[in-house]
Amino acid sequence: MIYYEYELEKDITNCIPINKNRDLYVLETSYRKIQHPVHKRSMAKPYYALHLVIKGSGTLIAPEGRYRLKEGDIFIRFPQENIQYFDDETDPWSYIFITFMGNHAEEYFSRLGYSPQKRIFPTDENLTRLFVESVILPQKYRAGMDIIANSYIATIFSRLAIIYCSEYPSNPNNIDNYINKAFDYIEAHVSDSNMHAEDVAHYLGLNPDYFLRIFKKKTRTVFSKFLIIKRMNNAAQLMRKGETNISVICDMVGYNSTSYFTSSFKQFYGIVPSEYIRKLPK
Repeated sequence: MIYYEYELEKDITNCIPINKNRDLYVLETSYRKIQHPVHKRSMAKPYYALHLVIKGSGTLIAPEGRYRLKEGDIFIRFPQENIQYFDDETDPWSYIFITFMGNHAEEYFSRLGYSPQKRIFPTDENLTRLFVESVILPQKYRAGMDIIANSYIATIFSRLAIIYCSEYPSNPNNIDNYINKAFDYIEAHVSDSNMHAEDVAHYLGLNPDYFLRIFKKKTRTVFSKFLIIKRMNNAAQLMRKGETNISVICDMVGYNSTSYFTSSFKQFYGIVPSEYIRKLPK
């Protein structure tokens, strides 16, 4: 594996002073040449961690399964999950890890498609350089170690975003899959009056602005108008099936106010809900 101008020849541990930036901040960057027995035990931690296997091989045991790890693999540790990882006796490993917290961590992993079910991925030349420098440079420039380390975790996520966008370009097939999943989500949550486009985008792991653009392109209408149409159609369908209680219909299609629902229904169908029900065939 290439370390560029840096050589990792000893165990190096940086305990980063915690400047609790709420977005994303590093707790520690470290190089482990030897994995000590205490680090091989199954345990849960309150933070995220990225591990890059520099050389050697080993095993990861997580709640959802058991994985083989090799040189060049990166794996994610998620907060509060009980996991265990250990190297092979015949091929002991060394690795770099970065522990971090922050409000953006969960969102970033979700948007880039990473989860406990997809936690292992290969490094590349750029990622390896970033991991190595995230250990070496804070150690070298200790007065600014937290600033340096925090910039590196942000840059690592930036690199992961570039890789993700390169592997999953916005081709028509991908867009169709996103929109179909969005329809399923809307159908399942249409009764939730607090549902917004941001919720659907988060579910899909997409940037909200990007989601709104592709949604409008495929449906030829903006999300807010589509949601109104969906709710009005559902309301009329409930009435045709025999439901006459306006309050019940309101709840089932995501309205908190019967007066607002009545006003929206009249604007959409030209008549109020009670008149619509009266005109339905017996």
